[in-house]
This record gives sequence, C-alpha cells and structure tokens, in this order.
Amino acid sequence: GKIGCAIAGDVAMPEMVRALALRGAELVVVPAAATYQAGLPAPSGAASQRLDANRSQVRRVRAWENLVYLAYANIGPFIDDDGAVGTARVPSEIIDYLGRVKARARTSDETLVTARVDMESLRRHRTDVRFNYLAQLQPALHAAEYAAARSCPLNGFEEHSPADEQDM
Repeated sequence: GKIGCAIAGDVAMPEMVRALALRGAELVVVPAAATYQAGLPAPSGAASQRLDANRSQVRRVRAWENLVYLAYANIGPFIDDDGAVGTARVPSEIIDYLGRVKARARTSDETLVTARVDMESLRRHRTDVRFNYLAQLQPALHAAEYAAARSCPLNGFEEHSPADEQDM
C-alpha cells in the first residue's frame, strides 16, 4: 500500500492526515514522543476530558474520516539522570480505516505492536461512495473560509525570536 507520515502532534490537525489521504496514502504512520501530560486542556478545564493528539479518540477519528490505517508509534520512557524511569508514555497502537483499534501496546515500555493491515479490504470499502468521505469532499465550498482565516503568519518570527511563551 501507499504510506504517508505525520509527525507526533500533526495528527491533531484534521488537514494533515486528510492531505496524505488525498495524495493516496492508505497507511499513515505517526512516530511520536507523547506523555499523558502533554496537550492542552479541554474547554471544560477537566484533564480527563482532553481530546488532544495523545488521546486515542483523535487518532481513531482521523483514521475513520480519511479511510486510512493509522499506526501510532510512541517511544518508550526516558531514564532520568538519577536512574529513575521518566514519565509513562502513551501506548502505541494500530487503528483500521473504520476507526477500530486493532492492536495497542500493553505497556509504555519498549515493545512491539502488530496487526493485520488488509489493503484489499480498505480499497473495496473506498469504492462505496456512501462511505468514502474523501470522494464526497468539496474543498471549493470551504476555500474562502480558509483563505480568510486569521492565524499565526508563516515565518512570523523571522525578524525576531519570541521573548517567551506570552510573546507567541
């Protein structure tokens, strides 16, 4: 199959996995170094309600909405200077194109996660336009909103570096 790669938090951005799928990716690999403490809090402020890139729900939705397999490969914990094991990592997992977790690490230590990736089944599923959201896309409908969106300018710190996080 065709493989695309998103790096770590890229999977939190809907457009990243979508762009890879539109370029033909059938499997998106996501190498990461994620801890449970990473990410932004939910609008409610409750840490248990976060839906950041470190949460399986986000990765499951990305796989489903783009009809791709997604392999999230996280590193194991670091060993601190004092020899103690550092913060636990988010488990690696493999998700199918229907958003089902096919395999998940049972530890945050170094381990191997495997699952069957059936490209023929994915390709058959993509042929049914009722389920192929990529075939139903109409980007021209949203182009004006994207063009008008005010966000951080590209190369915004080219002339000067931010003094601290508040300057960003």
